[in-house]
Amino acid sequence: MKEPIKIAIVSHSRISDVHDGKMRFMKDMAELISGKDTLVEVFSLSDTNRTVKEKHYIEHEVKSSYYTSSSTAARLFDNGMMILFGTRPILNKVNRSESVNSMLREFDPDIIICETFLLNSMLKRYLSQSKKRIKVISAFDPQSSIYYYANAIFGTKSSGGIPLARQFKKALADRYVSFRLKLYQETLNLADLHVVLSKKDKDEIEGFFKIRKARIIVLPAHFFDAKRERKPRIKTSIRKILFIGSYLPPHNRQAMGYIENIISPMLPKKEFIIAGGGVPKKAVRNVRYIGGVEDMGRILDHADLCIAPLTDGVGVKIKMLDYFNAGKAVIGTSMAFEGYDVKDGYNAIVEDNIEQYASQIEKLEEDRELFSRIQKNSRLIVNDYRYDVLKKKWQKLIKELHGM
Repeated sequence: MKEPIKIAIVSHSRISDVHDGKMRFMKDMAELISGKDTLVEVFSLSDTNRTVKEKHYIEHEVKSSYYTSSSTAARLFDNGMMILFGTRPILNKVNRSESVNSMLREFDPDIIICETFLLNSMLKRYLSQSKKRIKVISAFDPQSSIYYYANAIFGTKSSGGIPLARQFKKALADRYVSFRLKLYQETLNLADLHVVLSKKDKDEIEGFFKIRKARIIVLPAHFFDAKRERKPRIKTSIRKILFIGSYLPPHNRQAMGYIENIISPMLPKKEFIIAGGGVPKKAVRNVRYIGGVEDMGRILDHADLCIAPLTDGVGVKIKMLDYFNAGKAVIGTSMAFEGYDVKDGYNAIVEDNIEQYASQIEKLEEDRELFSRIQKNSRLIVNDYRYDVLKKKWQKLIKELHGM
């Protein structure tokens, strides 16, 4: 009997990621590539001192090894060393650890999927020690995410303040970007393939990194299986308007501010619901912040309309798939719809002027034909992200790579 292809998914995560998008990504990816011909294990390295072992629905163990304290002082020192001297002591310690390295040797993978560029040192060492030719697939955000988070961390977009202070913040941000781009390039040079979510991401990486080993392909990593698919409920009136977003990213908090301060006051009889991990539970006039919920599907089912007033951020917004998958009419900015096949007035409403959202909502409610058409057609957007479609693509990719 032919031996199954062994695939190791390697991640680096903070403890705050464990119940957030990163763990979802790892679980989704593990199920997506699992099959009768493949055996998958997930290995998560971190820089916190908490241990997490979790079994999920396909019975693959999430192996997590944690090495150092996550105290504020330790993190400040670590980031200070990165900015001033181009090195991160905590990350170096994670990369040098033999714990996960030994687990990988025991598992003996044929293919490694690396979902971060922060572990290239560990990955390089493991590949050099292995007695067989291991193929590597890398899968992480385009480099514009590095610039975005540098601006968010150091506040370089602000035009106020003392000129000298602005120059200092810019210098720190430049050091941060330089360090992370170096790791990014090194990981691309270790990988055989690099998977991105959209053609825009592919063009961005190809234009920036002229010299690289990895061949770049577009293949969505997130998917919807039968358990997560929603049965669309066509709405005829708009009472509940939903925005989903984790509280941590600055662009989500900015969008929540738009909803609270600009959009909702124009529509006092509508109820705006904001849900997502870390969102503080509170109510402001007709805006209800409900925080994170276990069954987001139920919240989506009861929503009459979804909005995405995002004027900042980077990359493909996965929350949009949740909206489309539920068959919801969505009003969003061009940035919110980035990477999706959206046609204004056909399967969504594209509106970049935040002050026009109230009138767009009223227009949808008055034009029943337009409202119904967008709801019916929004579901079509997820066809390329369906579980069965993506599973076939990933299985084909893995078998081709394994046979090279």
